[in-house]
Amino acid sequence: MVIREATILRCFKKYPHLFDDDDVVSLTEKIHGTYMQVGWCADLAPREDLFGDGRVWVTSKGIAGKGMYIKNVPENADNLYVKTALAHNLTETLIIIGKVLGAGRIYAMGEVAGDVQDLKYGCKPGHYFFRLFDVYIDKGDGGKFFGLDSLHRVARDLGVEVVPTIVEGVWADIRPKLMDYTRGKSLLAPNQIREGVVIKTVTEQRHPRFGRKIAKSVSEDYLLRKGETTELQ
Repeated sequence: MVIREATILRCFKKYPHLFDDDDVVSLTEKIHGTYMQVGWCADLAPREDLFGDGRVWVTSKGIAGKGMYIKNVPENADNLYVKTALAHNLTETLIIIGKVLGAGRIYAMGEVAGDVQDLKYGCKPGHYFFRLFDVYIDKGDGGKFFGLDSLHRVARDLGVEVVPTIVEGVWADIRPKLMDYTRGKSLLAPNQIREGVVIKTVTEQRHPRFGRKIAKSVSEDYLLRKGETTELQ
């Protein structure tokens, strides 16, 4: 089984030439929560400790980075990632989508937020939510991430919401206003600061040196607040 690690988010300040002036990009809100991945592999031998048809795994950023997954055992019934995946029926729906699309492997990646980190997004104790931000599919062609339109279509099929879009347009027009988009309040909670934005091309593109054209711009208000900036494992 291959578990894909979390989407790599380079800091834009360190890679200012990642995007070309004529790139059409979208800026989505970077949500302060914890990364969750649900994946399905068609040719995996079914396992009792996996979900769905025995070929679906649920994992987090830290666990996936070690090539591991959260086992489908009674002891993990109250695990945050397991509860979120099951609440949205992702372990079953992803199988259907993967088969329809002819996938050898498919991964749904998103953020679980709410009563998870110090920024609560208005959630009461014990309440949290999920927002999808990436889908990756491999049909034996080396694999690719979905562009924005395909991501939204899959989100509708999965029955989940996508991270909020702040603006979409040509990079040459957006870049001068990047810090204004980075700062401000969350679109999910108007009384809470925005962590920042994620910048990526609307249609999936790669830089010849740095790879996938995706980066983050983090708000100074977020960095200077009192609170944890690391994700759960």
